[in-house]
Amino acid sequence: DANLSTICQSARDNGVVVYAIGVEAPTAGLNAMQDCASSQAHYFDVDGEDLNDTFSSIARSLQMLRLTQ
Repeated sequence: DANLSTICQSARDNGVVVYAIGVEAPTAGLNAMQDCASSQAHYFDVDGEDLNDTFSSIARSLQMLRLTQ
């Protein structure tokens, strides 16, 4: 988890927007994913059945980002 945190922080420091999805993960995994994400809005804790909706939400967010840049 410490290495993941360091890598994610480095990515964010270099302007990378990090999305993180925890799919039916244990608490430790969810905490690591939440720490990695760029913000609370970039973190998703989902059940397998919600995965398609989650990817659709991320795609819409990326499309909006592209339109504003």
